[in-house]
Amino acid sequence: MLRLSFAFLVFLLAGLAVGESRADQPTRASLKGVVSVKATITQTTPDAVNCGVDIAALLEQLQRVLREGGLAVQDDADTVATISFMVAHDAERGVCATSGLLGAYRSVTYFDDKAGWLTTGHVALWQRAMQSLSSRASHVTAIQGMVDRLGADLVKSWRQANSGN
Repeated sequence: MLRLSFAFLVFLLAGLAVGESRADQPTRASLKGVVSVKATITQTTPDAVNCGVDIAALLEQLQRVLREGGLAVQDDADTVATISFMVAHDAERGVCATSGLLGAYRSVTYFDDKAGWLTTGHVALWQRAMQSLSSRASHVTAIQGMVDRLGADLVKSWRQANSGN
C-alpha cells in the first residue's frame, strides 16, 4: 500500500510548466495575475476512514486559510487550488501515514500538433507537498496542521508573485 501511495505521489508531483505566448503574460507558469481560486479536494484512500480523515472539513479549512490570507475563494475562478491526501493505515502498529499535496492549476487551451486540433488541459502554477506519520489518535490534528501550512505557503507564494517585485 505504501509503495502504491508513493508512486501516486510521484505522479501528482510531476507538474507541467508551460510558458505563455503573449508579451504581457509571465514567461512561465506562475501565480502572477491570479485574483481568485476555486478550492477543491480529491477523494482519498479507504484508509483515510480508519485514520479519521474528513475531507469535507479539510476543504472548509483550506478555504478559510486562503480567505484569511487575502486570496479570494470563488466557485467560478479560472484557477483551481486542489488538495489531495494519500493515507495509509498500519493497524498493527496503530499509525497513519499521509502524503498531502496542494496545487494551483489553470485551464489552458493549446493546439495539439499530434492530434491536429485544439485541446484543453491544466497547467500547474504552483505545487507543494508534505508528509505526516503519527498515531491514529493524533493523525487528524497532524493533517489539519498540514492544511494550515500548505495553505499558508500558497498564500505566501501568491503574494510574492503579485507584489510587483
